[in-house]
Amino acid sequence: MPSREYLVDRLNKLQSEANAGKPVGKPGYWGGYRVQPLSIEFWQGRLTGYTTGCFIHCRQMGVENRKTIALTGLTGWSVNWFEG
Repeated sequence: MPSREYLVDRLNKLQSEANAGKPVGKPGYWGGYRVQPLSIEFWQGRLTGYTTGCFIHCRQMGVENRKTIALTGLTGWSVNWFEG
């Protein structure tokens, strides 16, 4: 990598392409699985025994209709906070 400026310029170019709808590529040797959850649950325990968290649930049940959680917001998802 020649410089930090090169890295920032490359990042900005890739972000612009992704925002324009161009698919983000990956090396051919990367494998793995695509995980598409119907729900996600986060818990935060405290020393006092008081617990907080949230339950994120997909409102559309069909695999083909599920939306992904984007940095801009939760499209097609509901978020429920809980305390206990």
